[in-house]
Amino acid sequence: MSRPRSDLWGPIAGIVFVVLFVVGFSLFDAPSGDDSVSKITSFYNDSGDRAQLIISSYLLILSGVFFIWFLATLRNTLTAAEGESGRLALIATMSGVIFTALLMVAAAMFMTVAADITFGDEKFVSVEAARLLPEVGYPILLIGGMFAAAAMIDATSIVILRTGVLPKWIAWFGFVAAIGVLFSVFFVPMSLLVLWVLFVSVALLRRRPVRETPAVAG
Repeated sequence: MSRPRSDLWGPIAGIVFVVLFVVGFSLFDAPSGDDSVSKITSFYNDSGDRAQLIISSYLLILSGVFFIWFLATLRNTLTAAEGESGRLALIATMSGVIFTALLMVAAAMFMTVAADITFGDEKFVSVEAARLLPEVGYPILLIGGMFAAAAMIDATSIVILRTGVLPKWIAWFGFVAAIGVLFSVFFVPMSLLVLWVLFVSVALLRRRPVRETPAVAG
C-alpha cells in the first residue's frame, strides 16, 4: 500500500529537530553568571561572540518549530493506536508543546542581550542583565523543559508497550531516557532526549501504513 507523502513530514521533521538542536548547542557559548565583569564585557563587545550566540539561539528556536511537526505526527500515531480515550496521547502532546515553548523561551533569553546590542545598535551597559537572563534561561530549559519532555516520553512509552505501535525496545529506552533527562541540569543527560526523538522518527519512517478495512455492504 502506498504511503501518503504527508506521513513522512513528521518523522523527517523529528530528524531535522535533532540536527538543529545538536548544532545549536554545539555552537552555544555564553559567559557564566559568576564570570568577572571584564570577561562578560569583553564577550558582549565582541561582534563574533555575539553572532555565534545569536545563531546558536536561533537554531534552537528553529528546532522547536520542527519539533511541533514531529509532535503532530506522533500524536496522530498514538491516538490511532490508543483508541477512543486517547488520554496518554493527549498527555504526550501537551507535554511536548510545553517542552517546545520552554525551549524557545530559554533560547530567547540566552540571546537577548547579544541581539539588543547587535540589532538595536546599543552599547553594552548592563552586566547584571547579562548575568541574569541566561541564568534564568537554564532552569527554564533544563528543569521545566526537561520535566515536560520526561512526561512526553513516559506517556509515549506506555502506549508503545500496550499497543506495539512502534518497536517495544523504544519504549524501554524511553523509560531510561525519561529518568535521565530529569538530571539534564548537567547537560549530558539531555542527549537521551535527542536519541529518543531520533529513534522514534526513524521508527515512524519505517512504519508500514495501516490498511483500511473495506466497508461491508449490508
